[in-house]
Amino acid sequence: PNQEKKFTSRCRLFVGNLPPEFTENEFKEMFNKFGEIGEVFINSQKSFGLIKLDTRINAERAKNELDGLPLRNRTLRVRFASNVAAVKVKYLSPYVSNEYLAQAFSIFGNVERAVVIVDEKGKSTGEGIVEFEREAHASLCISRCIEKPFILTR
Repeated sequence: PNQEKKFTSRCRLFVGNLPPEFTENEFKEMFNKFGEIGEVFINSQKSFGLIKLDTRINAERAKNELDGLPLRNRTLRVRFASNVAAVKVKYLSPYVSNEYLAQAFSIFGNVERAVVIVDEKGKSTGEGIVEFEREAHASLCISRCIEKPFILTR
């Protein structure tokens, strides 16, 4: 069975327009019913928070239910947070699969997800996205690939 990895960067939500004086406990309470909660960050001066839920499905449910919700004379804005640990790759051979892409790029660090972008017929466009567990792994990947070409072969 394809067990979904928990607490990935794809499960991170940005919550904007939080009311003033909104506490971390209140923030967590708001998300309790959507699943396990991972890391939480609140910037009350700028009225926003970030929260990581256990699965993408739970994060989507939370986003759909909470986005646009009125809260203390404010309207919540809930979006998926951008992934700072993602790298776009180009010039892939048409034979590169998602699995091979993940395996090849794992030399730079733990890969959460790797996807070869395909057209409407399912044919590779020669581009892909590699999402690392940590931003440092993505940075390492980029700097190494700038220094010298990274070539995928059989």
